[in-house]
Amino acid sequence: MSDLPSRAAELLKRFEASKILLVEWEISLLQRLGYPLVSDGDLFFLVSDDQLEIARDIGTDLGFYPANEQQIRPAYTSAFCGLGFRYWIDDDEPLNSSFRRRRLVVLPLSWTGITRNELAPLSDTGLPCTVWTVPFPVACAAFLRLAARERRGSPLRRSLLGAIQCDCV
Repeated sequence: MSDLPSRAAELLKRFEASKILLVEWEISLLQRLGYPLVSDGDLFFLVSDDQLEIARDIGTDLGFYPANEQQIRPAYTSAFCGLGFRYWIDDDEPLNSSFRRRRLVVLPLSWTGITRNELAPLSDTGLPCTVWTVPFPVACAAFLRLAARERRGSPLRRSLLGAIQCDCV
């Protein structure tokens, strides 16, 4: 991602320096699995639970502050889980009203039920850090686990089942 703002690139470099495990999730994972999505440059990562607070502290040290639901309205499946934290990664909103600010979302790996030994490294992401991915069968199992935990008709369950139908069936 060559157009990553310098402060966001620095955040990812510090995650790397602190050995924060970053696992692609949401848009980039679904694209990799063949789901026809267009990315606006939002970044979604799963992070090992024991590193979640460290990641938040690194963000705070760089001037990133977790956004609430009024600041970043839920628009993606992971936003409905109420876990992790979300940042705006663009420095400032320009005067152009069509500009859409990008977000970085960090979620606990345990939310998905995925374990470290199920991950595979990615070779080139265009990001200044190491990113891991989830193989197709592991992703499908994670989506099913997540959907099964949600109440029938919830926005999160509907979104997850939509992903499963397109990806895993």
